[in-house]
Amino acid sequence: FLGTEMAAAAGTEEGDAAWPTPATKAAVVLGSVATVFIASHTLLEVHHDAPDLVSLLARSGLAAAFLLAFTNGANDIANSVGTSVGSKALSLKAAILAGSLFELAGGLLVGPLVSATLSHGIIDLSSFASTPNTLVKIMFCSILGSAVSTFGATFYGVPVSATKGVITSMVVLALLTNGPQSLNMQGLGYMGLTFLVSPCAGMLGAYLLNSILIHFIIKAPNPVATAVAYRPLLVGTTITVSMLSLTLSGPLAITPPMLALAASMVVGAATGLAWPMFEDSTQEYPKFPASIALEQVSSDPEKPTVDDTKSHRTT
Repeated sequence: FLGTEMAAAAGTEEGDAAWPTPATKAAVVLGSVATVFIASHTLLEVHHDAPDLVSLLARSGLAAAFLLAFTNGANDIANSVGTSVGSKALSLKAAILAGSLFELAGGLLVGPLVSATLSHGIIDLSSFASTPNTLVKIMFCSILGSAVSTFGATFYGVPVSATKGVITSMVVLALLTNGPQSLNMQGLGYMGLTFLVSPCAGMLGAYLLNSILIHFIIKAPNPVATAVAYRPLLVGTTITVSMLSLTLSGPLAITPPMLALAASMVVGAATGLAWPMFEDSTQEYPKFPASIALEQVSSDPEKPTVDDTKSHRTT
């Protein structure tokens, strides 16, 4: 059904604006509701002997977790593919499909690492040994609250962090129900540090990468051909970094770390070397300095420029 709706929207001037259609949205929502209902009433049948309250909250918590996963994926996918769509490197349909695939892969491959941190890195579980039902309530309310807030933010197109929503909810509820002794201060300190360091590292990395691309590609005499020549290197580097996230602490963890680094570099190099095999070697690219294209756009925005050719997607 989704494929049919996509095909109907393809080839029109509206194209991306026409997809997803209202029918597609309705199908996704109904499918999600059905999935939550079936999962919450079947996957936890093994807990039929558990106390009524814990069993009820566990079933409801699974439904809330599915809602949080759905809304968080809808919100986070913009971070992953927003720039690709904005630069017209990918269409909206292709970006959503590819982004959804890799969002799912990331959740399956490295998601358990974050789940482990959330489960025992924020709250000291031993402090709830005598009141386990309170811990169940805290977890349930944190998931449901974050799911509802993320859904509202996504509905209005506001990018948010569901992770921070879950963490702050757990901290506040633990303080209100069991006091400061219920918190894992070391874990919270580590996460607080990452919240500060992560955006700074992201800005620095983006600035360095942008400077490298401008110096070696944009200012080159023929930036399009230069971009094609550098593409295997960029692809190989990207694959190397991605493999490092899996081999250092992910499901493909390799010890010692130097061996993980070597394995990741081998996979990245192999991908980069093989990349030209998937390109059209007969395709010709226009030879022009970047300044010409910029001058064309600034002088006459309506005039067709090199951005209207296939080389734009290649760049």
